[in-house]
Amino acid sequence: AAGSCALAIDRAALTDDVATYKAAIDQARSVLFAPLAWTDARPAKLPLMAEINGKVDLWQGLAGITAFVAPALKQYTGEKVELSADVEEGLCNAIRHGGASTISVQVDLDDDGPDLLIRVRVLDDGCGSPQDPRPGLGSARLDDACEGRWERVRAPSGGCLLDAWIVVSKSASA
Repeated sequence: AAGSCALAIDRAALTDDVATYKAAIDQARSVLFAPLAWTDARPAKLPLMAEINGKVDLWQGLAGITAFVAPALKQYTGEKVELSADVEEGLCNAIRHGGASTISVQVDLDDDGPDLLIRVRVLDDGCGSPQDPRPGLGSARLDDACEGRWERVRAPSGGCLLDAWIVVSKSASA
């Protein structure tokens, strides 16, 4: 949430539109001053579609974003598999580093190999794959979350394509 607010403020500051700038500041204030719910109980995890929609909503307006979650994933919640942070990493990079104006997020079940995986694909129309070969914090986070099973390449139609595979369960022979 903080990243999308900061970017909205940065973009609004570049315009001479006071209303846009005020709206970005108001959004940041609502995020900063929202009461935190402190409980001893672990919060219930949302269905994956709800978690992904929540991440998309944070960045919507900074780019046109569409999301699709395969029906086979309706049974999964963030408690079973953590991937909403991977989706947000893809959205953040597409907007902040790629300057994308349209982004597509697709989440599918990939059960072709020995392990059961969830594939997160983020395709954007930005400036393409990063030119700086040094990995950043986002790359380290993806390495950890995906056990190195991810790639970011220039999309055939331009822009960038991030594919990440998150292990849901390992095969018995692994």
